[in-house]
Amino acid sequence: MVDANRFWSHAAPASNGCLEWAGATFGPGGYGAAWDGERTRGAHRVAYELTHGPIPDGLLVRHACDNRRCVKPEHLSVGTYADNARDCTERARKATGHHSPLAKLTDDQVAEIRALYATGKWTQRELGRRFSVTQARVWQIVHDRVRTAPSVRGVEFRPVGEATS
Repeated sequence: MVDANRFWSHAAPASNGCLEWAGATFGPGGYGAAWDGERTRGAHRVAYELTHGPIPDGLLVRHACDNRRCVKPEHLSVGTYADNARDCTERARKATGHHSPLAKLTDDQVAEIRALYATGKWTQRELGRRFSVTQARVWQIVHDRVRTAPSVRGVEFRPVGEATS
């Protein structure tokens, strides 16, 4: 069990409104790391449990401030991995569309796939071969499951811990 007084003695107010963990971290610029008496855990998780109680199974602790070192209880909430991924995209913390290093198609190619499929002359399988993607990916594109809007160009990605506007 964590000694609350000892834990909070490692947190200091920051100019951005956060309460930042001043102890050990997981890597440079990483999450705060706190010893709970048995193992090293994320300081934000320990802070959440000290103030809000146990973290429900299957959920993770999210930062409203996007500051990995923040342990301010008001900045912490639980959510699913999907919630966290959505936050990441909405706050421009993750490249989307063709800006993603994992993207295989440009916005123009996505538009071309939709246009060709709409003619009725191409099957999803044929389009997949033509654009070097799977038939399943073509299905997702033509049914607006992915890439529903053009990629945002010129998005400035904020460093970890920079406050949102």
